[in-house]
Amino acid sequence: MKRVIWLIIVLTLLVGCEEIVTYDYLQEGKWIATAGYKDDENKGEPECPVIKGLDFKDENTVYIDHIDEEFEYSLSDERDGQLAFYSEPLSLRMRFDTIIVDENSMAIEGQGRFEDQVCYMERQTK
Repeated sequence: MKRVIWLIIVLTLLVGCEEIVTYDYLQEGKWIATAGYKDDENKGEPECPVIKGLDFKDENTVYIDHIDEEFEYSLSDERDGQLAFYSEPLSLRMRFDTIIVDENSMAIEGQGRFEDQVCYMERQTK
């Protein structure tokens, strides 16, 4: 009986341990869109024409390759793993949910008017 209880406790802890995107995770290299992402798999071509490459400079600034512009960004405190990019000069705001796939890859899924933007991104170390 004790083994069953311990097994339930361990499984509960493992199921609840989902990795969350952090500023440190983002800043450890340049992120390049390499594929689409659907049904928890990377497949096909990247479906994110706006976000093809990201270079997180610090906890406030990200360079977006395709737009050739630096944006401010933030991670949501309310929604784990949601990134918000914004540029006052361009009057542009974008929101993306993030999913850590492994230590060197993540998926991003656009929200709102960018919901059709879904990519699998791989880290290129600096």
